[in-house]
Amino acid sequence: MTPVYFVILGAMRTGSNLLEELLNTVPDVEVHGELFNPHFVGGPKRDGFLGFDVETRDRDPSAVLAALSKQEGLNGFRLFHDHDPRVIEAVLADPKVAKIVLTRRPIDSYASLKVARKTGQWWMGNMATAKSAKITFHPPEYDSFVEDLVSFHGHVSRNLQVSGQTAFQIDYADLRDRDVLAGLCKFLGVSGAPDPDAVKAKVQNPAPLSDLFTNPDLAAAHVGDSVDLFRPRALEADRGPGVRGYVMTDDGVLYMPIPGASADPIAAALGGNTDQNRRVIRAWMERNKDHTAVTVLRHPLERAHDAFCHAILSENGPMPDVRDALARHHGVDVDCGEDLERHQFAFLTFLGFLTGNLSGQSALPVQRVWASQHKFVEAMAGFRPPDHLIRAGETENVGGVAAIWPDTRPFTLSEVATTEHRDAAFKAYRRDYLTFGFAP
Repeated sequence: MTPVYFVILGAMRTGSNLLEELLNTVPDVEVHGELFNPHFVGGPKRDGFLGFDVETRDRDPSAVLAALSKQEGLNGFRLFHDHDPRVIEAVLADPKVAKIVLTRRPIDSYASLKVARKTGQWWMGNMATAKSAKITFHPPEYDSFVEDLVSFHGHVSRNLQVSGQTAFQIDYADLRDRDVLAGLCKFLGVSGAPDPDAVKAKVQNPAPLSDLFTNPDLAAAHVGDSVDLFRPRALEADRGPGVRGYVMTDDGVLYMPIPGASADPIAAALGGNTDQNRRVIRAWMERNKDHTAVTVLRHPLERAHDAFCHAILSENGPMPDVRDALARHHGVDVDCGEDLERHQFAFLTFLGFLTGNLSGQSALPVQRVWASQHKFVEAMAGFRPPDHLIRAGETENVGGVAAIWPDTRPFTLSEVATTEHRDAAFKAYRRDYLTFGFAP
């Protein structure tokens, strides 16, 4: 049954703006904001909806719902616990209305809400405009915040249960999952799927929660062990295992490379076919039952400098559009040439860009050559977990080949790197540093 319209049942700072933008990229689907917010109709900068202003809407909210159901295509709106209770009861009771229940960890919503109220920034489309602020955790305030959320979702759940209805459950973390988003469209009965690349909204507070609070220890103690406030948040999109680049040797070594900007010296030295597929690799593993799978990790700062030198600085490099965007919109001096001081400053600017890019704050997609290494290792584990994780430059080797990359040009990392560069790299690749135990 095609729904007459749909409703997103959520709360402030759960990602409802992002979900609205995602659904608005689907043909014949339109979300009209918070139609029943007590202070505005749709949004604070909108003139109303179909001739309804706040006064006429509040006088007869059922008329707004009736008008919504008559619009072309599939239409919807966002509905929170502090919106018109008459509307909440009406949509929960109507089986012809599709329900999407959007959730997020309460501590994340609470922190995001306090930061937004302090900075005045409720939406961000580019990391260049990002605003940050330190906030204070207040236990009674947080408990009241959670109580409102639990009460609302409990009310929604019970009403759906007793009326025999189902809802599409989606979490904030799912808003980056293309498969889940495609499933949402199937639930709504529409063809197509949301296009995350067409969405302008960006993540506003990518840092660990402990960096946002002035009193993180109190927050951690109050929230409990179920939430690690000091853990870097996984905001970067998942990746595939990259099987096409795997190298299989005759003596039973499966080399699983992590992409980088420069040519992989290990893959080149091992030889063999690298244009593989899962079927071929599984057949090789069956023939070599005692094989060993190896992955080589490069220091995040070294790998970032490699990407900067080989993919960005070269005018004839593999990413001319990305190079141009970094110069135009992110202040990266891509023409620094062989001037060491200009190179150092340009690389530092690039590392600052990576911090936002890897956190979903940039309009540019994350490129494989600088994506976080833990994402590749996680993807590999879904196909065949590596037996050994070797750090490049250490004494170990892969199939007799030393795990060493040649120095970058025009300057080596030892010539370029300062304390500022090391700090910036840690900020950008915090998860890699902590996961794999890299030193600064």
